[in-house]
Amino acid sequence: MVTIIGHGGVYRGTEAGWDATCARASGKRHYNAVRHIHALERRAVVRHLWAAAGGHTAPWGTQQRIAAALGVGKATVSRDLQGVLHPSNGQ
Repeated sequence: MVTIIGHGGVYRGTEAGWDATCARASGKRHYNAVRHIHALERRAVVRHLWAAAGGHTAPWGTQQRIAAALGVGKATVSRDLQGVLHPSNGQ
């Protein structure tokens, strides 16, 4: 058993060394950065589709149609709209 204590906390593994741990952390940072960029792009599309549908006066079911068009869940569109319409709520 290998125990490594570093800036990221304690890593306990069987064969992985410090280099493998750093490589894994780097990969995770990159993956999360790409996810963040995709989320920002999706929010821009959601904002555009929401405005095109009439914004606050959009007909019933608009979020569901946007979700279907983007291939995401309605909850994702709802969170994206919440972040776009009320940015001070921490999103």
